[in-house]
Amino acid sequence: MSEPIIERFHMDNDRWDESNAKYRSLRGIVIHYDVSKSIDSTMQYLLENVDKNPNKSASYHYLIGRGGRIVELNDPKYTRAWHAGVSNLVIPSGEHLTSLNRSTIGICCCNYGFAETPDDPNERASRRVLAPSPNSGRFLYWEPYTMRQIDCLIWLIKHLEVRLEWKAEFIVGHEDVSPGRKVDPGPLFPWSRLWEGLNLEYLEREGPQEELFGR
Repeated sequence: MSEPIIERFHMDNDRWDESNAKYRSLRGIVIHYDVSKSIDSTMQYLLENVDKNPNKSASYHYLIGRGGRIVELNDPKYTRAWHAGVSNLVIPSGEHLTSLNRSTIGICCCNYGFAETPDDPNERASRRVLAPSPNSGRFLYWEPYTMRQIDCLIWLIKHLEVRLEWKAEFIVGHEDVSPGRKVDPGPLFPWSRLWEGLNLEYLEREGPQEELFGR
């Protein structure tokens, strides 16, 4: 795989400068999907509708398109993103983390998410796969992630760990930090491929906290 290029279209939300970097204590990574047709439509919504509206708070640090395009909306070294919302997570040490916006990197993979029926009227409906919802167990039709997208996610995480001289204590889904409220990145997200690409041990995900933590 050729090395991806990170495009930068920074949002103004919660902008910090280099003097504030020491206050940005990162602990882990939260993976999302955007329920969107394309990376461009998500960028347009965030940059034009959300970022210019003082009454809205929604953002990610990075977007990854289906074809592997990577866009940085907020630099995690200096800036928090409003991606996790009301969130909490108990890590193996017993520490209970809350309000994960302040301590995590939010990475969003472009994906339609789920549909109620297989004939959902969008252009990628034919690629839907029937699988149970993480929350209810109800079977819905989900869009698979692309290999290129996951390869670029693996590359991005490795790049961030080198650039920030940092190791994520945990890599989880939005569904794990906001159970009952969120279902992304959904049942088709290839966790085993992610762990393999990051040279981490793979654990079966039997519950919301069953993924690998630490190194």
